[in-house]
Amino acid sequence: MSNEIKIKVKYIIICSICFILFMLFLGIILLDSNDNNKTPSKSENKYGKIEACVNSQVFIENRLKSPSSAKFAPCYDAIVTDNGDNTYTILSYVDSQNGFGAMLRTYYKVTIEDIGDKVRLKNIILE
Repeated sequence: MSNEIKIKVKYIIICSICFILFMLFLGIILLDSNDNNKTPSKSENKYGKIEACVNSQVFIENRLKSPSSAKFAPCYDAIVTDNGDNTYTILSYVDSQNGFGAMLRTYYKVTIEDIGDKVRLKNIILE
């Protein structure tokens, strides 16, 4: 075989491999986009730890002297425990002003219960 023919064969093989890889990549993308369109299952709609953390902040805010001054720890810093019986225990802190205007850090432990479309406060401890 001459060098020209060898180069053409290599070029055809490389182009074929690139085409096959492109088609595989395209197929994977199309399959993945179909998965995004499916209806979430009941377990995927489950009340989660972030929702529990945010709801605990609402219960805490209602007990502060100056709720407008409240600066809560981010929910990713909170310790949120799923107790398994639709209850969650949240350990975190909030910085807020006391009655004299001084900023204080208050640690809290809140236990809440998910009861469908509502959340019920089971226990709250401020330290």
